[in-house]
Amino acid sequence: MEQGPKNKQFERQAKIDTQSIVEAQAGPACVATADRRILIANQAWRMLGLPTPQEPGVLPGELALAILAAAHNSHAQHLGLSLGTGDETATIEFTCLPVTMRARPMVLVLGRDRSATRDLLNALVTSRQFHRDMSKDRKSVV
Repeated sequence: MEQGPKNKQFERQAKIDTQSIVEAQAGPACVATADRRILIANQAWRMLGLPTPQEPGVLPGELALAILAAAHNSHAQHLGLSLGTGDETATIEFTCLPVTMRARPMVLVLGRDRSATRDLLNALVTSRQFHRDMSKDRKSVV
């Protein structure tokens, strides 16, 4: 099935204020260039120790690849990352959205902290196992 020529009537561009979105985001968020330089970052992003405009650095490899793919393929990218070490590990679910700023391809990166969900599921599994073990112990005593 062939697609006909694009109808200009249906072409629309939404204008969004990416800085306001980044600042309003509760989780980590930033705007990155196609070459993975960070232009705007919020406080939650900084708290994770990720690169910022003021403190450039190296992004985690998977996140850098997702930003690169979103900028060049014009498709949203989703990935989950564990950042930190030991008990200080945060599980963040990132969505990389292609945007255009100043006629250049950029990527809006929005993160959602999934650590509480992960910890809750781990506690649930531990609790279930504890109750199974207790049930077995009761049956062996009787």
